[in-house]
Amino acid sequence: MFLRAMTGLAASLALLSCSGVTGVSESVVVNERMFLRMGDTLVPEGAGCSSTSLPASEGAGASSGSSGSGNGDISVTEGAEGNFFVVRVFSGQSLLALRRYTVSMLRSGQVDEFTVASQSGATYVFRYWGGSCTDLDASSPDS
Repeated sequence: MFLRAMTGLAASLALLSCSGVTGVSESVVVNERMFLRMGDTLVPEGAGCSSTSLPASEGAGASSGSSGSGNGDISVTEGAEGNFFVVRVFSGQSLLALRRYTVSMLRSGQVDEFTVASQSGATYVFRYWGGSCTDLDASSPDS
């Protein structure tokens, strides 16, 4: 489900990057992985890779996609906003996490990992990083 949402997100972000962003915008790649924590095991729940331009042009807002286990426990909105690629993770109406990534962070190769607990008590681990698109079948980086 997350991967399908990411396919739509990639198309939306491609439109953003081709929508006439002017000035000194830079194209960046965003990789992401989502896992459900089951004890000591991380179960892959989705992956994606997209390209966008930062800073975003005026009027360009966040794209959204839903993700999570089959129960709709978690939803994610993400996209270019101003000078940042912004990720928001929700459970129901509650904001669980807000992350902002700059061009320099996305180009650094650094992986940002964060964990959220949904309203149902499930624990999800998210990883975001830049660089080039990584094989979506692999659980990299650092599975």
